[in-house]
Amino acid sequence: RQSERSVGMKQQAPTEYDVLVWGACGFIGRHLVARLLEVGARVSVLTRPRESYSPPPWSSRVRWFELKDATNERRDLEAAIASAAVIYDLAGSSGAVASNRDPQASLDAICRSQLQFLELCAASGRRPHLVFASSRLVYGRTGSAPVAEDFPVAPQSMAARRPVLSDRA
Repeated sequence: RQSERSVGMKQQAPTEYDVLVWGACGFIGRHLVARLLEVGARVSVLTRPRESYSPPPWSSRVRWFELKDATNERRDLEAAIASAAVIYDLAGSSGAVASNRDPQASLDAICRSQLQFLELCAASGRRPHLVFASSRLVYGRTGSAPVAEDFPVAPQSMAARRPVLSDRA
């Protein structure tokens, strides 16, 4: 038997309580999803195949969208975007060193999906509110000086360029 809550989710347009977390199985994402569930949000998550991760404690309490292959990526992204009024975009791969070993593969893996995602958000009829997480890596070497958001951007890896490119898209 379906709960009233899940039936309501299918019949109504997304509200501010309908949240999508892309990158939900990363460090920040796992904690964000747990907190959103604590405050009563209806949470969907967008991840690579969930077999790639150890199951989070909240895994049975969210709606899953998985990016399993490039063939269905557009359809999967559209469905995930349609599920939410607020989207937390934490997607990416960690590792500046790894992204510099094969910058072309890193660029394709990180930026292609991000650009497609942003274009689909813009094309969706309702344009969800997007919360985008950046990285301290976008500032490059900063020394010991405090860094504010208006500090000059100087990414030194593909992993650091993704937030800069996404922010400008």
